[in-house]
Amino acid sequence: MISLRVKFTLALLVTSLLAILLVGFIARYVLLQQFHEVLFRQSFRAFKTDVAAYHLTYGSLEKARKAEPFRQFEMRRHALDNDSDRNGRDWRDGLYQAHRRPPGKLRRLRKNAVCRRQ
Repeated sequence: MISLRVKFTLALLVTSLLAILLVGFIARYVLLQQFHEVLFRQSFRAFKTDVAAYHLTYGSLEKARKAEPFRQFEMRRHALDNDSDRNGRDWRDGLYQAHRRPPGKLRRLRKNAVCRRQ
């Protein structure tokens, strides 16, 4: 027969371990939620920048859709961004264009700015 002291000690030990596990799972859940939120914000910001560059390059979305699919434009643009990163420039410094010049002057984008043709 196990003494009351041993039973009480085991109960406290099991309770402590369960509390530690619960806190660990809650901390992991909160951390992953914050990570996904940051990831979503960054990807949406990149998408907005890509759409703005797509529009600025061709002058309108109708012309752009006829000239080049958005996915192809986005892949070409990001390939250029990767090349520019190797040359020491940051892709957030502005919009880099390949093979085509936009109709009108291309204005550099600031962080969280709205694109407009000049």
